[in-house]
Amino acid sequence: MPDVEITHEMSGKRGRYVAPVEGADPAELTTFELRPGVLVADHTFVPVEARGKGIAQALVERLFADARKGGLRIVPGCSYVRSYAARHRDATADVIVDR
Repeated sequence: MPDVEITHEMSGKRGRYVAPVEGADPAELTTFELRPGVLVADHTFVPVEARGKGIAQALVERLFADARKGGLRIVPGCSYVRSYAARHRDATADVIVDR
């Protein structure tokens, strides 16, 4: 996996994990607070120029790591987060919830 610089931004109940991509828009994973302690991961985007390099995986892994640290649960609302959670059930079962 590449060494990806990821920042986390919050604005009210919405959050955004951002990874810069040289020469393109940044990659991002967005979230919103469904209820206290539960976030919905609702969108993951990686520019075409940067796909296949592990950036989306790095964004999701950072989200899950932050969720564990903060005692949060994640609803996988976007297809990438859902497929990642399905492929890594043992590593994500502690943070994934249906709703």
